[in-house]
Amino acid sequence: MVIFLKSWSILAWAAVLYAAMAVLACTAQAADRPAVDCDTIWQTPAHGEWYDWTPTYTDPYDDTADWRFSSPEQQGMDSQTIANGVASVSGDSDLRSIIVVRNDTIVHEEYFHGGTRFEANNIHSASKSILSALLGIAIDEGYISGVDQTISSIMPQYFSSYPGPDDRRDITVRHLMTMTAGLDWVEDNTEYTFGPSDNWVQKILDRGLDYSPGTTYEYSTGVAHLASAVITNATGMSTCEYAHTRLFEPLNINAEHWGKDPQGIFSGGYNVYLTPREMAQFGLLFLNDGKLNGQQIIPAAFVAESLSDQVRESAAYDYGYYWWKRELAGYDTAIAWGWGGQFIYIVPDLDLMLVSTSDTSTNGNEINAERLLRQYIIPAVEGPPIPEPSVWMMVLGGVIVLSLLRLRRNKNQ
Repeated sequence: MVIFLKSWSILAWAAVLYAAMAVLACTAQAADRPAVDCDTIWQTPAHGEWYDWTPTYTDPYDDTADWRFSSPEQQGMDSQTIANGVASVSGDSDLRSIIVVRNDTIVHEEYFHGGTRFEANNIHSASKSILSALLGIAIDEGYISGVDQTISSIMPQYFSSYPGPDDRRDITVRHLMTMTAGLDWVEDNTEYTFGPSDNWVQKILDRGLDYSPGTTYEYSTGVAHLASAVITNATGMSTCEYAHTRLFEPLNINAEHWGKDPQGIFSGGYNVYLTPREMAQFGLLFLNDGKLNGQQIIPAAFVAESLSDQVRESAAYDYGYYWWKRELAGYDTAIAWGWGGQFIYIVPDLDLMLVSTSDTSTNGNEINAERLLRQYIIPAVEGPPIPEPSVWMMVLGGVIVLSLLRLRRNKNQ
């Protein structure tokens, strides 16, 4: 009996100690990153070209304390199905990372071919979704009156040379975010005509209209660059500074590099360098209706608009506010999609996210992320997460066990 009581006493005290450690873990704050210097992070030897073909950056900050981790099974997913899916794409030599998140918890994280969680690479057009968030915040803060405000009223200096009525003055913030501005642009061609002596914003507008604003979808990184100019002119801050103070700082992330044009406008929807976990933190914000850690960073209504089908892109895709949209395995899915395999897939109905990055220094091969999600990651969801006991329930359990042990000792005396 004495041995039995001693064993249970040890277990009880272990439960109390575990609970106390859990309390400390829950109340501990992740260390803040050092402040970013937007005046220096844009600098590269290739400055003056549209795309920055710079090497991988290293983020010295260990953000492990910013995350929760668990097995897939604890979050209602099958680990073998996930592993099979990852194995099906792991042979791609350009693949660098895959992260699967469910219920705000990393359930699978793997790096490939020399990639690490500290690597920050160009996420290319996946950063257009960041512009969507910044415009939503700027509207909420009153810098922009709404998605239907004309950009000519925000930055009139670029329109002053156009004589008389000109439909370019009718382009709105909504048109920028839905790629329906109508401005002449051939993606992967036009941008290479821009040089270090050009005024890029003016040159984009001066190309004229192919379509009346708001009538026709036409993908254009030039139009996204106009969105960066809108943010700068509306807020009086560079897009980089506004992003870090309003969006990145609450998420405890930093861009390791962000390009800018010859006039000082930071790249709009390209040349932003983040780590895979930083991409996942941003994705969580949209999975949680613009809220993270109890703070409403982006208005929930704007997040809902961003992730809704605003225009039809093709037979397969719709487009929101700088988010691609499509159905996968029967679930509405939003995609932040960057050239060469930089992906954030969010599936709101399953509280599920897939992040994947690839090396783009060579040919920019992409893994088939949609197949991975459709055939493996979504089918791996088996049900709701297993409820975890709260910290205080564990403490209470330990106290009850100790009380019972004392009562039993008293009876045996």
